[in-house]
Amino acid sequence: MQLRRTPAWALLVHGLVFVHANGRVAYQRHDGDATYVLFDKGEEPCVSPDGKRVVWRTITPGSADGLYALMWADVDGGARGRFRAGYVSSPRFSPDGTQLLWDEVGDDHQAGVMRGNRDGSGAQVVFLGADPVFHADWLPDGKGIITHDRDGVYWVTLDGKVLRQMAVRDITGGAAVTSDDRFLVSPVDANRLVYSAGVDADPAMQKALQEGLSTGIFLYDLTTQRRTRLTGADTYATAPSWARDGKSVFAHGFRLGKRPLRAGILRIAVDGAITRIAPGREPSQWPHARTRRVPGRHLGRACRRPRHSRSRRARHHQ
Repeated sequence: MQLRRTPAWALLVHGLVFVHANGRVAYQRHDGDATYVLFDKGEEPCVSPDGKRVVWRTITPGSADGLYALMWADVDGGARGRFRAGYVSSPRFSPDGTQLLWDEVGDDHQAGVMRGNRDGSGAQVVFLGADPVFHADWLPDGKGIITHDRDGVYWVTLDGKVLRQMAVRDITGGAAVTSDDRFLVSPVDANRLVYSAGVDADPAMQKALQEGLSTGIFLYDLTTQRRTRLTGADTYATAPSWARDGKSVFAHGFRLGKRPLRAGILRIAVDGAITRIAPGREPSQWPHARTRRVPGRHLGRACRRPRHSRSRRARHHQ
C-alpha cells in the first residue's frame, strides 16, 4: 500500500499509537498517513521513545477472574510477547526507553504504581497511596512520576518520596475526577499540566451522551494557578495525552454544533483549535523523544483509514 506524501510539519508529531475503531491497537508512523500498523485487540497502548515497540493492556487469554496482561510487540520484525500479567493497567515507557511504568493491584488488594525494566525484569513498587491511584506517568526528566487519586495529585521520586502534593479540587476548581481522568506534565514546561475532569453538559451534549455530565480538557499553570479550558461546551473529550512538542494534546472525543467532528482521535491545540485525525480512542504519543523520520515501509499488518466511516457516539469515559 502506498502512503500519502507526508507534509514537512508532520515530522514533528509522528509516532501516534491508539485503539482503532475496530478494537485493535494501531500505530500511525506520521500524522496524515492513510495506513496504520495494526496489532492485537487491546487498550491503553503506549509507544517507546524510539518508535520501535508498542505495549498495551489486554485480558489474559483463558482467564476466568478478569486478570489482565501487558503485551508488547515490535513495530517492525514481528517479535512480540507478554510483559506482565495481573491486575495491571496504564503502561508508559520511561524517557530513555529502558523502563516501563504501570498501575497494579497487588495480592493484598492495594493499588499502586510499579516500574520495571523493558525486558520485564526488576519489577518494583514506586508508590502506594492511602487510596488507589490512577494513570501514573513519567516526569519529563525521568527522575520521577506524577499520579493521582480522587482527592490528590502527587509528584513522586522513583524511590517513593512525595516531592509535591496538591488537592484535586485546587487544580480543577472543585470539579470531580474519576479513575478515568488524568493529570500529565507538559514535556516542555514542568509547571504546566493537562488534565480531564467532569463538566456539566449543555442540553445538546446531554442529548448526545444521554446523561448530564460531560468531560472536558483543561490546562493548569502551577506558577500562576491559572486554569484554562481547552474544549468548549460543544466538545466531549477524554484521555488526554501530550504531543511531544507541547503545543497540542491528543484526546478521544467528538464535537457537536455547526462545525461537528465525528467521534475519534482529536488533536487539541493549546490555543483551542481542534482537528480530528483518526477513528479510535486512547491516543498516546511519547512526548519526550527526539524526533526523527521513520522509513515509510510497513512490515506489520496495515489498515487503510476509511474515507467515510460511520459516526459512532462516544460513551462517557469510554
